[in-house]
Parts: sequence; structure tokens; C-alpha cells
Amino acid sequence: SIVFLLLGGVSVFNVEGSSIEKQLRQDLFQNYSLDVRPVTNISKPIKVEMGIAIKNLEEFNQKIESIKLNIWLRMNWVNEYMSWNTSNYEGMDFLAINPEQVWRPDIELYNAGGLPEIYTLVGGMNLYNSGEFMWSRPGIFKFSCPLKLEEFPFDTQTCEMTFGSWVYNQNYLELAPYEDTSKSIDILDDFSHSEWKVLEMSYQKSIINDDNNQAKDIITYSVKLKRFSHYYQLSMGMTGVLVFVSFIIMLVSPDNLSRTGTAVFIPLTILALQLTIADKVPVVGYYTLMDKYFLACFVCSMFVSIESGIMYALLMINSTKIFNWMETRMDMDEIKNKDEYNLTEINRGRSYNLEVINNNSKHVDEVNNNYTNRIFRTIAHDNSDLFLTENNMIVKKILKKYCIYVDNLLRLATPLIFSIYIGALINGR
Repeated sequence: SIVFLLLGGVSVFNVEGSSIEKQLRQDLFQNYSLDVRPVTNISKPIKVEMGIAIKNLEEFNQKIESIKLNIWLRMNWVNEYMSWNTSNYEGMDFLAINPEQVWRPDIELYNAGGLPEIYTLVGGMNLYNSGEFMWSRPGIFKFSCPLKLEEFPFDTQTCEMTFGSWVYNQNYLELAPYEDTSKSIDILDDFSHSEWKVLEMSYQKSIINDDNNQAKDIITYSVKLKRFSHYYQLSMGMTGVLVFVSFIIMLVSPDNLSRTGTAVFIPLTILALQLTIADKVPVVGYYTLMDKYFLACFVCSMFVSIESGIMYALLMINSTKIFNWMETRMDMDEIKNKDEYNLTEINRGRSYNLEVINNNSKHVDEVNNNYTNRIFRTIAHDNSDLFLTENNMIVKKILKKYCIYVDNLLRLATPLIFSIYIGALINGR
């Protein structure tokens, strides 16, 4: 019986509470008009306080320079027609209001890139007995964010949202941020993103003139984002390693065809590596830091492959026309007096600069009829050197000497210049 009495008391209390709320709503909305600004003095602007809370970064499309933020847009204002005395309604000082039933400030995102994806929460608008409304408007807002990518991928971006009334000028609506900074702009605890980190946020109130030269209050919210560059650093690191591999290939003898064949594949590999991140790299009308880095790597690797090919071609050349042309620009008599250019024909062939191969086995020297361990390496019978004159052979040896000298110089200079440039590029950002 006690249980039934308690349940009956609760039911009576609920019915009584519901009737009080029903009566309050009926009194408030009787003869209420949505189209009228809720001020008793029409010459007085209604003050709207505003703030945002950033919940998440939904999307940052860098190619079209737009961003989507999941934010909670919060506004407070006083409706002078909807206040009541709590003593007349059993101390009731709060109501949950359907936003469609009351006047709302037409605060819009000026630099919107599309319609906001608004979703509602039950009790999103609260009304207090003083006539003050508190409206929390959660949604996903898409807006333009011009990018500055000179330092990409080590860049920071500042995106701005500009809010203001679309209809009312400063004489009818005063827009202001919350006096409490923590309510004006903040980040919710569950904010996270795989590529961007929020460094700081700020806001600023200002005044603009509309098309009718009417002054309007606006609030601009700025969000500064720092890019996580790990993904791009990995690609840049692999590209840099490929360039240094080409430097190692340069250590191979220049008359080895494998050196040129291997070096050619390095720039092709760099191009293939760039294609893997092409969709992630923004397209802009100027060079980013990453563009300069990849371009330096590609040019350097191409230079190594071209230099290797040219050196091989010069060392393997056997054109009598070229050698004869070079002879006319040399003092051959003076050159022949030097021991290093004293060539001798051996066994119907020509020796390669009188190269001597030591061998432990003894062979018969038919001229002196004794044994010798000196073996002369001669040119094959079908080698094009057989058709060169003695002067041509001297010119060829001189050409080889200078080619090897230049090649050794480039072996040292190329990695040094590349390292200095890349170091200055990264440290100068």
C-alpha cells in the first residue's frame, strides 16, 4: 500500500509539473510572432553573444583549398517578450525550446564553401526565466582556406571563418564574442586528426559595410594548423638515398658500360616515387620546398647519368676524323718527347699504353732465347685501334687522361654541391 501511495504521489507531481509547463508555454507563445525582433524598443539593437567549439577536422581538401570543420556554434541573446516570474509557475526557471518556434539571429558563415551539414540535438535551445536564450548549433561547416605552401610539407596554415548577420545591420543586431575567452573559441578534448595539429586559435570582432553601405558586425575566427610531415619526410628521405646511390655509382670506372646503364635507372625511380604521392601534393603556381627538393634530386641524378654516358662515349671513341682534328691543335713533336706517350707496335697490334701484366709462370722470349715473366697485353685483331695512326693513339691517350681527370673532379664536386644546396634548402625554411 505504501508503494502504491508513493507511485500515486509521483504521478500527481508529474501531472502537476506538466500542467505548469504547459501553462507557461501557452502564456509565452500566445500572440508571439517569429518575424519581429524580440526588443520592446525598435530603435535598440539586439545583442547576440557568440562563440565556437571545434570538435573535429573532417576534411582538408588542399587541391581546391577548402576545409570542413565540425564545430558547435553557440549563441546567447535576450528575448524581452519571453521572460516570466518563477513564483507564478512553481519556481520553474528553464524551458527546452524548439528552435523553429522562436526568433533566431540569422548568423551565417560569410566565406562558406557549401551548405552546412547541420544536425540537431534534443534540447539544443534553452530558455531561462530572464528571457535569455542559449542556442547550441552543432554542424559541419565547409569554407574556403587559401593556402601558403612555400614551405610545404613543413608548413603551417591559418584558416579563417567569418560570421555575421545576413540581414540585420549594426543598428538592429549587435554581434559580439563572449566575454569569457574560453567560451569564445575552444577545442573539445576529443579533437584529433592524422595530418594536422591545431597550434592556436584566435578571434577578432570588426565592422564591414555591405552592398547598401550599411555597417555590420562580424567576428573572424582564426585556426592555425601545423602539418604532420612524417609521411612526406619518408618520401623525401628515400629520394635523397637514391641520389647518393647515384654518387656511389660514379665511383665505378667511367669506361665501364654498367655504370651508365645503372645510373639511368635512378631518375626513373625518383619519378616513380613522386607518382605515389602525386594525389597528396597540392597543385600551385609556384615552387614549394618539396618541389625544389625533388627537382634538385632529379636534376642531380640525371646529371650523373648524362655525365656517365658522355664519359663512356669519349673514352670509347675511335674516330680518326676527330683525332686528326685534335692533332692539328696540338704540338705533336713536343708531346712525343714525353716518355708516357712513347708507343710501340707489338705483334701486329697496338699495346694499351705498354701495359705489362706480371705473371708467375715463365714464357719463352723468342728474341733473346730466354725465359721471361713479362706478358704484353695486345689489341684484338678486330679492334678499331688497329686503324689508328701513332698520333691518333697519342691523342686518344691524352683525351682519356683529361676525361678521367674531369670525372674524378665531378665525383667530388657533385655530391658536395648537392649536399650544400639541400642543407641550405631545409635549414632556410
